[in-house]
Amino acid sequence: VSTILGHSDLLRVVSIKDLLRDMSIRSGAMSEDGPKFRRRKEDRPGQLIDAAKTEFVEHGFEGAKLARIAKRAGVSNGTLYHYFSDKSELFRAVFRAAFVTPILERQVPPPSPSSNALLSAMEHLMHEDTLALVAILLFEAQRHPEPVGEIASEVLSTAEGLLDQFVAAHLAE
Repeated sequence: VSTILGHSDLLRVVSIKDLLRDMSIRSGAMSEDGPKFRRRKEDRPGQLIDAAKTEFVEHGFEGAKLARIAKRAGVSNGTLYHYFSDKSELFRAVFRAAFVTPILERQVPPPSPSSNALLSAMEHLMHEDTLALVAILLFEAQRHPEPVGEIASEVLSTAEGLLDQFVAAHLAE
């Protein structure tokens, strides 16, 4: 290539390529990690949930905007609606990811009440992000009782099932 183009020509080509890449990143057509289409499709719901968590923590349920969530996740509004039908469904998914999934991941009953699994669960509940979500849930309960009630019911029934397993395992010892 350098025999066809001179050194200064190569530098111009590289500079133009970098300029086009920077313009593409700023316009949203490509992320720092590469084109959007290279990101894994199965990762999108998690990316949307992470972006929504930040949005809900910053703006609450009422002030959260789906367009900002899509932008934070680096996807189009249509992509967001492909995975979540509305803000309430996304709100529930954020809480499911923050509370229900971690509870279900700890389903193996720990060997003793002072085990690492229980400490891990407590540390998770005391984490700053988790506490912020609990505060949002409490704050939004009056204005949006339906999604908040569904979230609370799912989290509590999941925790109750895990606690039942824990008690049964320790009674059997």
